Amino acid sequence: MSQLDPVGISAWSYLNATGMAHFVVGCPSTVPRFASTAALEPHPKSLGLKGHWGRVSIEVAALPAPLHEQSSRATELLVQALLPLRQRLLSVCERYGAGRVGIVLGSSTGGIDATEHALRTEATTGAMPSDYVFEEAHVFSALIRVAQAMFGAHGPAFVVSTACSSSGKALGAAQRLILSGVCDAVLTGGVDSLSELTLRGFGGLSILSPTVCKPFDGARDGISIGEGASLLLLERDSDTEYLLAGVGEAGDAYHPTAPHPDGLGAELALLRCLEHAGLDPKQIDYVNAHGTGTAQNDQVEALVIDRALGSLVPFSSTKDRTGHQLGTAGATEAIISLMALMHGELPLNRAPERVDTSLRRQPLIVRGGAGSPRPPAAILSNSFAFGGSNVTVALQRVKRAPLVGARPAPTYYVCGIASLDEGDDPELPCSVLPARARGRASPLTRMFAELFGRLIQPEDAAKLPMFFGSAYGEMSTTILLLDQMLVETTVSPAKFQSSVHNTAAGLLSIATENRAPATAIAAGDDTLAMTLADACSWLGCHGGQALVLVADEPGPRRLLRGRTFPAFGVGLLLSTEPPRERPPLGTLSAPSRLPNSGLEGHAPADNPARFGRDLVSVLAGGHDRSPGPTSVAVGPHWSVIAERAPR
Repeated sequence: MSQLDPVGISAWSYLNATGMAHFVVGCPSTVPRFASTAALEPHPKSLGLKGHWGRVSIEVAALPAPLHEQSSRATELLVQALLPLRQRLLSVCERYGAGRVGIVLGSSTGGIDATEHALRTEATTGAMPSDYVFEEAHVFSALIRVAQAMFGAHGPAFVVSTACSSSGKALGAAQRLILSGVCDAVLTGGVDSLSELTLRGFGGLSILSPTVCKPFDGARDGISIGEGASLLLLERDSDTEYLLAGVGEAGDAYHPTAPHPDGLGAELALLRCLEHAGLDPKQIDYVNAHGTGTAQNDQVEALVIDRALGSLVPFSSTKDRTGHQLGTAGATEAIISLMALMHGELPLNRAPERVDTSLRRQPLIVRGGAGSPRPPAAILSNSFAFGGSNVTVALQRVKRAPLVGARPAPTYYVCGIASLDEGDDPELPCSVLPARARGRASPLTRMFAELFGRLIQPEDAAKLPMFFGSAYGEMSTTILLLDQMLVETTVSPAKFQSSVHNTAAGLLSIATENRAPATAIAAGDDTLAMTLADACSWLGCHGGQALVLVADEPGPRRLLRGRTFPAFGVGLLLSTEPPRERPPLGTLSAPSRLPNSGLEGHAPADNPARFGRDLVSVLAGGHDRSPGPTSVAVGPHWSVIAERAPR
C-alpha cells in the first residue's frame, strides 16, 4: 500500500441531536461551531430503559409522495440532510454527467424502524400495514434509491454496513471511486435512526449507559445511542481547501464485539491512514476519538493514540453531545473535524466526574491546553465496530486542493470462482469456522463461510481484503429478534451481535486471523455489481488480491407477503497480477452501467445474487458462447466484460 491522492470536500451537511448545519464551498454562509454542551435526553418512559439518547429534535418531514414506499425514519433523516446540498448536487450532475456521480453511504440499521412498526401492527391487528413494502422500506438500498431520486445521480451507488465503522469506511470507498477514475464526484456519509431493537440489543449486551455516556471518564458506564444523517460531497476538481486526505481500514481478528486488548487492529487502521494520506505523526494536530464511554474501548483507544502518535497530540470524544450514531458516527465526526479545521478550535471532551488514572493518555478538556499550540491543519477521526472493523479518516486544510489524476485501470484476473444454490446441502460444512461458531451461525453466515472455503485456504487469507455483498443481510436472525421484542423486554445478546450486516465478515476475519479490511455492502438487486465495483476500485488503488463473496438467504416469505426466492451465493478471487501457481480462469472489467438503464426500482423475483450465475458460467467455460470477451449482466443496471482464459 502507498500514498493516495487527497480528494476535495466541496460541501457537507449534518443533522443530529445538536441540530443541523451545512457548508457549500463558494456560497456565503456562517458555519456554526460544534456544540459545547450535551444534547442527550432521557429515553421515553414507554421503553422502560434507563439512560439517555441523542434523538434529532427538529421536525423531519415525510417523504414526497413518489418516494412513499421507501419511508422510514432513516430515509426521512436522509432527505432532510440532503435538502441544503441539493442545488450543489444538481450542478455537479450537470457538470460531470449523472453517470459520473456516485453515492456511497454508511448505515447499520437502514429502515428497521419501519419493520418494527409493521410487525407490531401485525401482532395487534393480524395484518401488516397496507402501505408497508418490506423490499422498499427495510432494505439499505432504500437510502440509495431516495438519494438518486433527489438529484438524479446514476453512477455507482451502494451502502456500506459494517456497524459503527460504516460511514468512515464509506468515505474510503468514495475516495477510491474517484481515484480509480470511475467517478468525478461522490456523495458519501452515513444515515442511521434510533430503533427499539438497537436500544434493547445494546442493553442486552450490558453496554448501554443507565445514565449518560462519559467518554474517558473514570465513572464511565456505557454508551448512549444517537441518530442522524451526515453527508459530504467529494469532487475530483473543486476550489475547496478542505481535503479527505486518506482513510485507513483494518480488522481486529479478535472478537465479535470486544476490541483487541492491545488495539492491534485499531492501530493498524491509524497507521494505514497516515500512510495513505502521506502524513507523519508529528503533523497530526488532533484526534476525534471513537470514545464511546465503555471501559474497554476507551482504555484501548487511549493506548493506541499514545503508541501511534506520541504523547502530545490532543484527543477528545464528542459522543456525549450527539450520542453514538452507529453507522453515521464516522461521517458526523469527520464533519466535526472539518468544523475544527474551519474555526481553528478543537472540540473538548466532557469534563470527567472522576479522572481515570489508568488511561495511558487523558483527553482534551481545557481549551488551549498543552498539545494544541497551533491552528489545526491535519486531523484524524477514529471509528471502531462489531466484528473488529476499524477505520481512521484523515482530514486536512490546505490553501489549494490538488487536482486528482485518475489511476490507469488494471486488468482484473479471476483466480477462483465458486457458487452455491438451493440444491446444495443446507447443512454446509463451512469448515473454516470453528465448531462453536459454525453451530451458532445463521444460514447466510454459513453460505459465506462455505464460499470462502471453496475459494481459498485459511492460511492464505492472512492479508486478503474481503468484500461481502448481501441485499438483505442477516434476515433470519433479525426477524427472530423482532419477534422476540413483541413478547419480551430484552433480546438475546448472542443473536443481537449476530444480526449486523458484517457478521460473516467479522467471524471469517477472526477464524483466519486476517486483519486486512473486510467490508459488507448492500445495493438491492445491484448488490453483486456494487460489491465488484468496490473491490475493483480497491484493487485499482492498492493492487494485490481481493475476495468477493455475494449471497442472500431464502427470501423472508412472511415479509415479502407470500413471495420468496431460493438461497444463492457466488464468490470470486480477484487479482491485479496473474497467479504464479496456475493460469487464471479469465479476466473481467470493473462494472459499467448498461446503456439506457434508468433508476427505476426492481422488486426482487429471485435472489439478488442470481446475476452471478451467468458470470460464473462464462468464466467456468459452461456458457454456450464463442471464446472472447463477453458482456455479462451483474445486475439490472450493470454489466462487466468477462473473458475466459484459453484452456
